[in-house]
Amino acid sequence: MTALKLPSMIELLISSLVLVSCQGPDTSELISSDIRAKLADLLGVDRSQIVLDRVEIRDWPDDCLGAAEPGEACAQVITPGYEVTLVADGNRYDFRSNQDGTLVKLISPLAGSLPVVAESPPEVATAPTPPGARAETVVIGGDEQALRNFISRWFASLYPGAPEGGTSIRIGSLPDDLPFDLPLPAGAAVVASISEPLLELQLILDVPQTSAEIKTFYEQALADAGWRKISAQNQGGGFVVAYDYGDTYCFTDDQAALMIQTLDAAQGTDLRLNLYTRDTSYMCNPGTQGMDQSMGMMPVLEMPAEAMMTGSSSGGSSNGTADISADIQTQLSAIELQEYITEQLPTQNWRMVSQGSADSFAWSTWETSDAQEQNWMGTFLVFEFPTVEDYLYATMRIVKIP
Repeated sequence: MTALKLPSMIELLISSLVLVSCQGPDTSELISSDIRAKLADLLGVDRSQIVLDRVEIRDWPDDCLGAAEPGEACAQVITPGYEVTLVADGNRYDFRSNQDGTLVKLISPLAGSLPVVAESPPEVATAPTPPGARAETVVIGGDEQALRNFISRWFASLYPGAPEGGTSIRIGSLPDDLPFDLPLPAGAAVVASISEPLLELQLILDVPQTSAEIKTFYEQALADAGWRKISAQNQGGGFVVAYDYGDTYCFTDDQAALMIQTLDAAQGTDLRLNLYTRDTSYMCNPGTQGMDQSMGMMPVLEMPAEAMMTGSSSGGSSNGTADISADIQTQLSAIELQEYITEQLPTQNWRMVSQGSADSFAWSTWETSDAQEQNWMGTFLVFEFPTVEDYLYATMRIVKIP
């Protein structure tokens, strides 16, 4: 088989990537790496269990990163920074930072099942596996007072700039003063309800229906109650991990945002309802908060389930260019990964112009047009590192055609 001759633009792109790799990690990579390490320490897990989903360049509306708490004074100046999303054990953690990483705020709440404590230290108590849980929880020693102390410490805010206010946890019951009338599936049993400073309310429930049935229930029930569903396709592009983050709904005039997450099990479903009533704009209007048009045009590129994304970065400019890149651990070859990615682009209105491959890399070029009939072109490239096994580097650049 004759090797394809790459166009000159691809050769130049490869050269530029080699130069960038020799210059060391950029600021976004350093900040995301630092946040990843801190989250691993906070959760008490190995850093390898924390997956970097994405890093986005943002322009926050104030020096509180658009996440001011009651009583917090914020200077109304545009503050460059980053939005970092991490995934650990199926939970998503959204962070905001300023440009140098000296201020970091955790936006999404910590979510976890409440453990069961052994009645006496010599015994090992195994917590009943919640519906859909990935593994059982084993707790050794302690009593009810020790359990209460652990829970209060676990939910305490440890990161810089943590908001004031305590956390209220109700076991097996709902608050008396729910801010919204939230519909619940038939037969739902309340495991706990949690009120935190970062969000209005989190509900943990066991329900007999499947995830698909719950999804259908809320699509109808929330639409009838004045909530609208937020499309994932409006959240800007980039490399993402193969994980279902659940559905997000926003109430009239964005007064509140509701995130719904489920996990199926053999005997029911673990249902989580997260209700936000402060700073809902980034959830209810994704793609408009600190994101320029170029990043808004970038397609969403989902990684295969067997691939682990160990790092990613992205950036756009007002002159009509945007770039994304990712470090990927996978047994797939560069050609196989390109084949997986090229199946996704046509569903997002990108048309293939050309493609090619060689022994250790593959490339393709694309075109599309926006709502104003402005034409865009894109180049996707993935290559293998000869000295590192099962490691790929993928990147995509899009450019608005003058």
